[in-house]
Amino acid sequence: MQYPSQYGNYTLLESIGEGGMSEIDLAQATVADAQYIRFLVIKRVRGQLLEDDAHIRMFQDEARICAELQHANIAQVYDFGRVNNEFFIAMEYIPGVDLRELQKALARRGKGLPIRITLRILYDILSALDYAHHRVDTFGEPMNIVHRDVNPRNVMLSVRGEVKLIDFGVAKSSAKQDQTVGHIIKGKFAYMAPEQIEGGAIDGRADIFAAGLMLHEMVEGSRPFHGLSEIQIMHRIISGSIPKLTGPADYSNPEIIHQIHQKALQVDQEKRFRTAKDMQKALMEAGEHCNGMATPQELSQFLSQNIGKQVASISERLHYYRREVTDSLANAPTALMDSPKRKTTTTIDSNVSINPKDDTDFLTINQVAPKLEAAEQVYNKSNSNLITFILGIIAILVIGIFIFLLSQKNDSEIQPTQITNLKAVNPEPKNDPVENVNSKKQGPTSKIVPQKTLTPPKNRQESSALKTKQKENTSSKQVETNASTTTLEKETPKE
Repeated sequence: MQYPSQYGNYTLLESIGEGGMSEIDLAQATVADAQYIRFLVIKRVRGQLLEDDAHIRMFQDEARICAELQHANIAQVYDFGRVNNEFFIAMEYIPGVDLRELQKALARRGKGLPIRITLRILYDILSALDYAHHRVDTFGEPMNIVHRDVNPRNVMLSVRGEVKLIDFGVAKSSAKQDQTVGHIIKGKFAYMAPEQIEGGAIDGRADIFAAGLMLHEMVEGSRPFHGLSEIQIMHRIISGSIPKLTGPADYSNPEIIHQIHQKALQVDQEKRFRTAKDMQKALMEAGEHCNGMATPQELSQFLSQNIGKQVASISERLHYYRREVTDSLANAPTALMDSPKRKTTTTIDSNVSINPKDDTDFLTINQVAPKLEAAEQVYNKSNSNLITFILGIIAILVIGIFIFLLSQKNDSEIQPTQITNLKAVNPEPKNDPVENVNSKKQGPTSKIVPQKTLTPPKNRQESSALKTKQKENTSSKQVETNASTTTLEKETPKE
């Protein structure tokens, strides 16, 4: 797809992710006359799945579930529709990074998440889960939502210090059209509860188990099942063989955190926290031993200090789209078709940041326009050079083929002439033994006459006598030839 591109009432700006079922684009909704612009995410069904009824129903279920959820810690859905026979969901854009990306950035610097930041992130996720678990739809019916895919990739951290739970694509709900039949596992193995792996009945406590595994990662700075296969992970979870915590190092009474961790990860769901709200209360009490959980402002500051380049990149790119793309769309509608393709892809399954993978070089706002203009000049020049090179190659090939055909034609004309010349230069010898033998085989008319060696005459008389003798020999030869011919005619039988 060419970017930017008009898509219904929205303008797609760039690709920011893709998953097993969908493609995710950063988009904007603009009203030029009112100077209104809103960034959002367009989630579209992947092209090869447009004819798959099961995937279409799952996509529609996700839109239906999310449309009923309005919570500060859940990414909002603005719109659901179809463009060119393709379903899409328009949802809230969260400028920031997912939790997994933050963990990787800290690991590269040899750092971990402070306990106060950990408690804030986990507390807000549990707030979103508790809301979803107890949500009643517009008609007053319990929705019985279970997320089933709580993991660091589905936790967004905005530059404003907000924590958002995203991607209800595999969520369980009584309001869904596509209900799971039989023992079909949905979610990621490394964050599944035992009853979810075994195909049993699940409720909100399955999400609490996943939250306990996330707590382990954030405290230890590593995954509890790193390096294990899916079968090994499932065996460890079902048997309850989950490593114990050794940290956190920046907490005065680690045993409090250990108890929360162990209770959330009980194999028997009856022994876990009964609700996400109960686990929230435990985290709140734990925060009292470390000057409380971090505030959204402190989380925002922490992101700026540790992934400052990514944060700056997000701001610059949004400024560019608001200024350059909006103006170009207003002044030149055809610019949508002429703009160069701009794509940055991260393989995840929902709302993601627009940060490119390579963040080693970022431009200030004043540098964006000149850099883009220079890049366009280089692009046009390289295209021109490429066309010239291709035309040169074609010309060389045409000339080569022409020369080859011409040489073939000349060879065919010269060869017969050469043979004629050779015959003229080298006449057949009259006394060739091979030729005489062949001539003898031809019939009775052939006769070998030995040639006599003639010596030049010494005077006129000898010359005259020699000429007379030659005439006599010629006459005798003619008589012999006539006689032979007559004899042959007589021997030839008449038909």
